[in-house]
Amino acid sequence: MVGSSFLERELLDLKQQRNNMSPISTLPPEILCEILLLATTCHDPEKYIGDLPDRLRIKGFFGVLGHVSHWWRMFALECPYLWADIDAGMNTDARRVEFQAKYALPHPLSLWVKGALATTSGPRPERPKAFDALQRVLSETKLFEKLAIEGDVFSPNYLKPHAPSACTTSRSPSLATGNPSQCIPQQVHSLQSTPHLRTKP
Repeated sequence: MVGSSFLERELLDLKQQRNNMSPISTLPPEILCEILLLATTCHDPEKYIGDLPDRLRIKGFFGVLGHVSHWWRMFALECPYLWADIDAGMNTDARRVEFQAKYALPHPLSLWVKGALATTSGPRPERPKAFDALQRVLSETKLFEKLAIEGDVFSPNYLKPHAPSACTTSRSPSLATGNPSQCIPQQVHSLQSTPHLRTKP
């Protein structure tokens, strides 16, 4: 058993040495972070309102880039803006939301939430899996670069109570119910500190 553990450590060391010999390992950290950012950024954020989200980001594939090598992961975690765009759907893992919010500091966050739309009949859709984590992000984050919430997650029973406080710290808030029968809460309409607030009832 001891010999097996020794061989495993030796193999890991050899893999790390091979990674270190790769030409990409000679890139300055700033350039590598820019490459990772370009590879994982949604090119048209406005599509999160009323259109399909960017598949690469909404499914969390971008996190895989940090597992290419130890070196990539080390520098990826030191690039706050790489984690600052949090995209959440109905099935987004809460741990990913919390992870991104943690490593994005002190960079302002951009939060995009897209959930199932309400229906006129039948049971209400379930809340997002990351509901509690999203609540904490909305209530605890000190500054948002962008805030976009669409769908039934933006209803009185879901994230709506937390949206007004988040809007006061957002440079570009955009709130959408996605359903004419729902309305934007009065406290959002009355916010004086968010002149750029856009609502899409």
